[in-house]
Amino acid sequence: MHEATRGRRFMNPTQVLTREMEEAIPDCLECHRMCLRTFSHLLMLEPDAELAEPEQLNCLLDCADMCRVCADFLLRISEFYVRAAEVCCQICRRCQQLCELPSGEDPIVLECVSTCARCANSCKRVLATSTVP
Repeated sequence: MHEATRGRRFMNPTQVLTREMEEAIPDCLECHRMCLRTFSHLLMLEPDAELAEPEQLNCLLDCADMCRVCADFLLRISEFYVRAAEVCCQICRRCQQLCELPSGEDPIVLECVSTCARCANSCKRVLATSTVP
């Protein structure tokens, strides 16, 4: 075992998973999955398709990564889970916006929009009920 972790607990012993945290974890993981799926889908479209803008593609990857990190922080009740939820909410909202604009009727992109909105709302509920400063 690494010297810095010997004898330490990884979970915060003064905190427990709240109902809001437990609900946010699967929403974050689903958003992670959906953003990666949408990213791959947009790359597969015709090269001249207007759906795949670089800003949107980068945001999908940012959102996927942050959602996974947020779920990890919530699961471990990291001392930084509130900050992670805040950033996750912001990135999910931005990803939702970027995917709403050019989505047209693409069902995968539309599903990503609703998944990002659901995750952002879950993270917002975590923030609203947190007792961590």
